[in-house]
Amino acid sequence: MATEKMATDSNASALNTYFTLGAAFACLAVAAFFLLRKLFPKNLPPGPPALPIVGHLPQLFPDPAAAIAKWSKKYGDTVSVQYGPKLLVVMHDFDTAKKMFNEEITTGRDPDYPQNTFAKGRGIQQSEGDLWREHRRFMTRTLRDYGLGKSWLQDTILNEIEDNFTYFTKHAKDPVDPRGYIEHFTANIVSLLAFGKRYEINDKEYNRFTEAFAQNTRLLGPPLTPVYLYPWIKHIIPEYKANWNKFYNNWRTYMPFAEKRIKERKEHSIQSDTPENYVDSYFEEAKKHQGEPNNTFTDDQLLYSMINMYTAGTASVTTTLLWCFLYMLENPEEQKKIQAEIDSIVEPDKLVRMEDRANLKYTDAALMECQRLASIVPLGLFHQNLEEMTIDGFTIPKRSLLSASVYSIHRDPRYWEHPDKFYPGHFLDKEGNVKQSPPGYMPFGIGKRLCNGEPLAKMEVWLYMTNMLHKYEFRKAEGCPASSEVFTTGLARTTWPYKCVFVPRHTSRNGHVHHEKNGGSSIPI
Repeated sequence: MATEKMATDSNASALNTYFTLGAAFACLAVAAFFLLRKLFPKNLPPGPPALPIVGHLPQLFPDPAAAIAKWSKKYGDTVSVQYGPKLLVVMHDFDTAKKMFNEEITTGRDPDYPQNTFAKGRGIQQSEGDLWREHRRFMTRTLRDYGLGKSWLQDTILNEIEDNFTYFTKHAKDPVDPRGYIEHFTANIVSLLAFGKRYEINDKEYNRFTEAFAQNTRLLGPPLTPVYLYPWIKHIIPEYKANWNKFYNNWRTYMPFAEKRIKERKEHSIQSDTPENYVDSYFEEAKKHQGEPNNTFTDDQLLYSMINMYTAGTASVTTTLLWCFLYMLENPEEQKKIQAEIDSIVEPDKLVRMEDRANLKYTDAALMECQRLASIVPLGLFHQNLEEMTIDGFTIPKRSLLSASVYSIHRDPRYWEHPDKFYPGHFLDKEGNVKQSPPGYMPFGIGKRLCNGEPLAKMEVWLYMTNMLHKYEFRKAEGCPASSEVFTTGLARTTWPYKCVFVPRHTSRNGHVHHEKNGGSSIPI
């Protein structure tokens, strides 16, 4: 009898527990429903049905841009995505995106973004409003003053390329993973511009610094998306706690390095009135604003601007070059065409220079085609609209996330004759001249927040690829598959690690590889 009573009590207790849990979940679902109705009002752009709480997240991964591109075929060019608790509006039409992102109202940034945990709206990437406008103008002007279009910068880039030649020639005909060498090249260009200093490839402190950047770029995607949308999750689920700790520790690795370099240049600027690099120019500008009540030229603002410069200048260019290498490996006949054109203009023992670009039209078009297919930031960096607005007749609530699908636009048959094929003809007109900015081409973004390092990045990619193709034949390494169909998607769309073989193309009669040292070196004082 007592046993039956215990069983009855146990069943009643279990029923009460299930009832309580069921009621709690029902209340949570109702609360979520009304919250989402408030956040996502009527007249939004269309999109597929979403789940409570998590929205479309389970349907997005592993490749969000490709998933949303498929939805646009059904729902139209402007699609609503319930990005967890946030509304994300993704545009798939080039003209719409161009119009929207050229409006001041769409220049906002999401304060919840993981990097903003540290930046707190400082720097260039995470700032908005007057702070962003003032420092973007300063960075654009200073980068232009320090070499864009000037010979010293080209000579500096070529010297770093020749430094890479040393390693590739040393390992000629052996399978090589080019990532580390390219990262060293791109990071040194940023370092020379920022601090006037370069580093050797075996510098351990510098390698830890650059590797921390590379790791955080990879983490800013599926590994940290749940933490971005639901910050509490990093305290509960071990996987996301580990990802967040790695992200946090990487920041603690590269912040002191940047602070140390800035301190060195600050001490130098006290002793000299002649700026030699970006940081020197920043301190010179800061002197002009001393005593102003709203002076934004602070040391913290400089620190986070430097972090942004390294992030954009190393990760984006490295990723672009790795995709360019891969498309050359997959298209050997195109590689031969490019090399034949370069050989017809540049002697075997000479370096390709920007002055040769006008005569290397097919080469130019092929490198642009690499960037079109790569679409390294497939959904761009998310913007926010500072006020409620209208897009394509739809109402977009204030502080929604806004995106232009670079991936989709770069594969849209409205703009590209062969959208899924490597076809340099996309960038050549009937007379064989290069179309520099055809509709639908936006590898560096679009609108007011277009990457202000675009001219430098273009120069680096063009000089690096033309000189590597002039000097080496790219071959797939046996047993080391390299495919553009296999990649990872985070903040950037990156190639899967691969190895390739670099075979020297030009040898002299005595069998030695032609190699002419370029004359340029440091930043002029």
